[in-house]
Amino acid sequence: MTDTLVPEPPLTPREVEVVELVSQGMTNREIANELGIAVDTVKEHVNNVLHKKRMKNRVQLAVWHHLSTPPKPNAHPEHCDQLAQFAETLSEPDRISFYTSFARYCASEVHPRGFSQFMEIMRPIYRPKPQHAA
Repeated sequence: MTDTLVPEPPLTPREVEVVELVSQGMTNREIANELGIAVDTVKEHVNNVLHKKRMKNRVQLAVWHHLSTPPKPNAHPEHCDQLAQFAETLSEPDRISFYTSFARYCASEVHPRGFSQFMEIMRPIYRPKPQHAA
């Protein structure tokens, strides 16, 4: 017997909207207000997406959305390199949290100077993981 890969069911247009708002760090109540739907409906959409994507939580969903969404036209590639280098110095939980914060930054309409401000805020919050002596 051979295993076959089953494709993921596609997201509905409403699920895509909800994912975008989750990736901006919005709560279920904020998403409900933004979309004009009930909080329970938002929870149902989030749970459906988590199931379809085989994910466990909103953080995974936000990181997936950030990594799978093409950069905005005004994105600066050197910023991505700096972020990746900084993120590599973090522990796994901090790295996920950091990328979630960055996804919120990417979703906002900030000018290039905003990147420096973002990093100034993030550096004191996220401390590099300790280096082990060789």
